[in-house]
Amino acid sequence: MPKSSGLREKRKIVSGKLGGTDKEIQLIFYSAYMLAMDIREKFPEYYFTDIINDYKVCLDDVLAVFLQLKTLAAYMSRRFPEDDSARNVKKLNEFCPVVKKQELILAISKSLDMDTSRVSNSLKFLSFDDVNSSDLWCHPIVDFGNGEMILLTCAISDSTMDRLIEHWLIKAREEIKEKGFSYEGLVIDVVSDAIETSSVFCDYNKPVSKTFKINGIEEEIDFLMRISGIIVVAECKSVVATDSSISYWRTKNILQDAEDQVKRKSQFVESNINYIFSTLGWNYDPEQKYTIVPLIITSNKIHSGFKYNDTYVSDEVFLKKYFNSNIVPLLSVGVDDHIAWFKLYEDESEAIKNFTLYLDTPPQFGRDKSNFEHKTTKNPYFNEDSYKIMYSRLTMKEVSIEDIVNHERFKFPLLKSDNFDQVISEMDFII
Repeated sequence: MPKSSGLREKRKIVSGKLGGTDKEIQLIFYSAYMLAMDIREKFPEYYFTDIINDYKVCLDDVLAVFLQLKTLAAYMSRRFPEDDSARNVKKLNEFCPVVKKQELILAISKSLDMDTSRVSNSLKFLSFDDVNSSDLWCHPIVDFGNGEMILLTCAISDSTMDRLIEHWLIKAREEIKEKGFSYEGLVIDVVSDAIETSSVFCDYNKPVSKTFKINGIEEEIDFLMRISGIIVVAECKSVVATDSSISYWRTKNILQDAEDQVKRKSQFVESNINYIFSTLGWNYDPEQKYTIVPLIITSNKIHSGFKYNDTYVSDEVFLKKYFNSNIVPLLSVGVDDHIAWFKLYEDESEAIKNFTLYLDTPPQFGRDKSNFEHKTTKNPYFNEDSYKIMYSRLTMKEVSIEDIVNHERFKFPLLKSDNFDQVISEMDFII
């Protein structure tokens, strides 16, 4: 199939165009961009570069155009009236921006240095088409067909990127089931690269995925790795976006199934450890007491960093961090300029000792239920006879620097730079 340039190639172009915008808009763009890139890595490259025949556009182009719409939606939202009560259709229209289709195409084309036909086709892909497979949250444009379009700013601004991309992949008629095999390979590659480049770890065997058969029993193990006396047996689960009660329930069932599988496979490894080592060409030390660590590795980060029942749950980002570096930054003022950080380990012996502690309480998580609260919001209504609807939303409380650095969940030592207090006192805000 024809190919199109990847989204990564647009980064410098887009960065240059955004250079003149304010910091808030830049932050919105870059946070969405980095999240999109993280999700993109979980799928084969051709999913994003092959042309979708029905639309004559690739998903890389769609993503690039959507990110531009995200910054545009942020600008438009600033112009909405402060009074958001809507008692009639006229008032509702103030929150429903209409744009000239051709003007939008030209503006995005100039911003991305992208051919207008590709922009036009991307907008067509992102437009709601009033069929069962369409979804306003994933297709947040309504094309009137008269040269004007409505941008659903809320759907664009508050979109769940995982859900968007997976929905788009399905719409593009790609086989989503292939993602499982792709994610499994991604995890193995990421962890292998991290531990091979480490100057701390020496006594290990890289992770592998293999099917074993002995005495009529066959087990397919997604991820098997040795770190000194620890044998990590992991089940990799590629989970679709969790953005609703129903999808969370499905994810819970997937994790339950993964726990059952990984416990059974861990028992298989423990019962046949000599055979496993021999098959893989690993050196078996009869004097070593090996510890089997069952692990669920999930792609969408739900439960990652916590236990599901009594089984550790993690992801490739957490695992890479542990093997790649012995520190986890907490507060930084630059890429490598940290003013507060956690020390995970000093040497290989301590790294082995702290591995399960890291899986159980990774210091990247500095929040617990005490940091969240439910806030009740009233939905706007047309008149006094309309239904009065209220809903509750779980939100994060504001926290101080003291709350952050002294959180009880942290189990690793926290170190601070000599100028920590001075730098904090000079900061306008912290993200």
